[in-house]
Amino acid sequence: MEGQINFTDLRKEQWYERNGHVRNVPEWANEKRCGTCEYWTLLTRDEQPPEGWGVYGLCGSHRGRNEQQTNQHSYCEDWKEDTWMQGN
Repeated sequence: MEGQINFTDLRKEQWYERNGHVRNVPEWANEKRCGTCEYWTLLTRDEQPPEGWGVYGLCGSHRGRNEQQTNQHSYCEDWKEDTWMQGN
C-alpha cells in the first residue's frame, strides 16, 4: 500500500477479539466479510459468545430484512464496502 492509509483500508486489516482488542486479520479471512460491511455492527462484549467462539454482530442488510446475528468472518451477497468515512 502506498501513501496514507484510509479508514476503509484500516478496517480491512482489523480483526476483533471478544475482549475488545483488535489484531491483524488472519490470512484466511476474506476481504469482503461481515466485519468490513456497511450493514454490520459489532455486538457489545456482554452479547459476545465465550472466548474462542468468534465475534458476532448484527447484519442490517439493505434489503430490509430483519437484522440477523452473524460472525465477523461471514459473507453474503448483500455485502457492501463501508465507505462512510470517504463521504460516499
